[in-house]
Amino acid sequence: MHFLIILLPVFGIFVTGFMAQKVLKFDIANLSKMSLYILSPFLAFKTFYSNQLTVAYAYYALYVLAY
Repeated sequence: MHFLIILLPVFGIFVTGFMAQKVLKFDIANLSKMSLYILSPFLAFKTFYSNQLTVAYAYYALYVLAY
């Protein structure tokens, strides 16, 4: 039962998006660009804001810069 409580909202979002796509005919390219360029920085900011910074984040940053 606990499994359903966790997955039901996720499937609800999928079903809502599927029905909205059928009715409203979203432009997928624009939605993906918005998701990548606008929403991703907000997600990263929220992650760093809600978690304590440790040395591991410095290693991640160095890895990304070296990559």
